[in-house]
Amino acid sequence: MTFRTRVFLTALAASAITLAVGVALAAYYLRIAVPERVERSLVTQTRLAAATLSHRRPATLAELDGEADALGQLASARVTFIAPDGTVTGDSDLSLEAIRQAENHGSRPEIVQAHREGLGVARRYSTTVGAEMLYVAVPVRNPALRELASIRMAVPLTDVRVQMAAVRRLALAAGAAGLGAALALAWGSSAFLSRRVRAIADVATRYSAGDLSRPARDYGSDEIGVVARALDASVREIGRRAAELTADRARMEAILAGMTEGVLVVNDQGRLQLVNAAARRMLRLEGQAEGRHYLETVRHPDIAAQVGTALRGSAGEALELALSSQLTIMARSAPVRGGGGSGAVVVLHDITDLRRADRIRRDFVANVSHELRTPLTAIRGYVEALADGGVEPDESRRFLEVIARHT
Repeated sequence: MTFRTRVFLTALAASAITLAVGVALAAYYLRIAVPERVERSLVTQTRLAAATLSHRRPATLAELDGEADALGQLASARVTFIAPDGTVTGDSDLSLEAIRQAENHGSRPEIVQAHREGLGVARRYSTTVGAEMLYVAVPVRNPALRELASIRMAVPLTDVRVQMAAVRRLALAAGAAGLGAALALAWGSSAFLSRRVRAIADVATRYSAGDLSRPARDYGSDEIGVVARALDASVREIGRRAAELTADRARMEAILAGMTEGVLVVNDQGRLQLVNAAARRMLRLEGQAEGRHYLETVRHPDIAAQVGTALRGSAGEALELALSSQLTIMARSAPVRGGGGSGAVVVLHDITDLRRADRIRRDFVANVSHELRTPLTAIRGYVEALADGGVEPDESRRFLEVIARHT
C-alpha cells in the first residue's frame, strides 16, 4: 500500500467516522427532541384554549361543536370537549349525531390525570381515527359553562414520525454530501502530501546515487519542510565529511604506497584492514589480503606473535628477523585505540642494506687490520734491534732502509 493510499484512507475514515457520529447524534436528538417539542406545543395550545373557554358564555351543543371545529382548524389538531360526567359535548372530527353516540370519556387516562393534576398527557392507539395519537387534556373552569369540564387536543404521532423521517432523510443527504466533500478533500490532501513526499524521496534517491547538488525546489515551511531541510542539511554534511574522508584516504594510500616500510593494520577481530605494497613484498603476500585473518596471511610466527601482543594492548619490542638470506627486517608493533574500536599496527623496516653495509665495514676493518699488521711488525722488529745497539753502521743503514720501505 502506497503512502498516498494510506493518507487517503486515513483521512477518509476520520471524516466518515466524524460524519457518522454527527448524523447519529442528530438522529438521536431529533428522536428525543421532536416528540417533546410537539408535546410542549400541544400542551401550550391546550392551555390557551382552556383559558379562552374559561370566559365563554353559555352555549348549546351545536355552538360547542362549532367552537371545537374552529379551535381544531386553528391548532391543526383534534379538539374534544368533555362534560363533568365524561360525555362528549364537542369534537372537531365528529358530527353532532356522532357526538351523541360517542363513548363516555370520563375514564380516559388523560382526562383522569387532568382532573387530578391539572394536566393530562397520554399516547395510545385511537380506534376512532385509526392511528396512534398524542392526547393532552386540561380542565376548563367556567361556572357559566356547565356542559364543559375539560378540553382535550390530540395529534397523530404518524405526523411526527413523518417529520422525523423527513429530517432523517435530510440528515442522511447532508451526511452523504459531507462524505463526498470529505472524499474530495482526502483525495486532494493525499495527492498533495504524496507529491511532496515523492519529491523528497527523489532527492534522497539522487543523494544515494552520489549526486549531492542542491535541489531547486523549496520544501515549504510546515513540519514536512522542516524535516526535509534537516535531512537535506544532514546529507550534505555527511557528503562533505565523506569527501574529506575520501581525500584523506587517498592521501594516506599514496603515502603508504610510497613508503619503503611495510605497514599492517589489524582490527580487534584479528582481520587485516590495510596492507601496503612494501608489506606485500616483504611478506610475499599474494591475492586479496584485506579482510582475512592475520594468521591466514602472515606465515612468520614472530610477526604473528607481534600482532597478537599488540591486540592484547601491549607494545611489542623491536624484533630483528631474517626472512630470507637476502632480506632482513626490523618489526615493531603497537596497539591502536580510538572511537571506532581497537586494533593493532605493525611496521616492518627493511634493514637488509644496513646489515650488508655493516658486514662490509667489519670485513674492511678486518682486512685493513690484517694488511697493516705485517709491515708494522717488521718496523717494530728493526726499531727494537736498533734500540738494543751493537749493530754495525752498514747493517744499521740497511735496517733504516727496510723501515723506510715498510713505512
